[in-house]
Amino acid sequence: MSSRSSALRPCRVGIEQAFAVIGAGDRAAAGDRRFTRNYALIRQMSAKTPLWGAPRIHGKLLKLGYEVPQSSVAKYMVRRRGLPSQVWRALLCSHAPDIAAMDLFVAPTIRFDMLYALEILRLQRRALVWASVTKHPTGQWIARQMTEAFPWNDARRCLIRDRDSVLSAVVTRRLRAMRIRDRSRRVRRGRMLMPNS
Repeated sequence: MSSRSSALRPCRVGIEQAFAVIGAGDRAAAGDRRFTRNYALIRQMSAKTPLWGAPRIHGKLLKLGYEVPQSSVAKYMVRRRGLPSQVWRALLCSHAPDIAAMDLFVAPTIRFDMLYALEILRLQRRALVWASVTKHPTGQWIARQMTEAFPWNDARRCLIRDRDSVLSAVVTRRLRAMRIRDRSRRVRRGRMLMPNS
C-alpha cells in the first residue's frame, strides 16, 4: 500500500512545473516589453533609411547604447518587396541576341534504345537553331554540330551549356576558334520518371 505523500507526489511536481512555466512567462513578458521598444526602433530606422543594411543599423544602435545582436536587427528590419530591377531586365534584353544555349540529353526509343539528342537554342526569341540525334555522341560529333549550327557570320558570342563528359577539349577548342565564350553550368539532377510496374 502506498502512502498519501507518494500518491500526491506527481500532482505536486506537475503543479510546481506549471507555476514555473507561468513565472517564466511573466519574466518573458517583462523581457518582451523591454525589447519591444528596441524592435520598434529597428523597424523605424530601417523604414526611414532604406539604404542602410543590418550592419549599419546595428552599429548605430550600439552607439546609442542599445545592446541588440546584428542577427536580431536583420530579423526585425522592414522587408522591402519591390519589382525586379529594371537594370537587370535591360541587361538581359540587350545581351539576349548574343546568347545561345546547348543541351545534350537522352531520348529512349520504343525498342528501349538510347538516342542522344543535341539541341541549340537562341535565347532572344527562344528559337531552335539546331537539333541533331545520334546513338554514340563524341566530342568530334558535337564540334561538327556546332560549326553547322553557327555559320561564319551567325555565331553567338556566348554559349551556355551543362557539364557533360562528352563535351571534351575538342568542343572547347572549336568554340574558341569560333570566338564563342563557353559558360558551363552545374545541372540539378531530377528524379527519373519510371512507369508503374
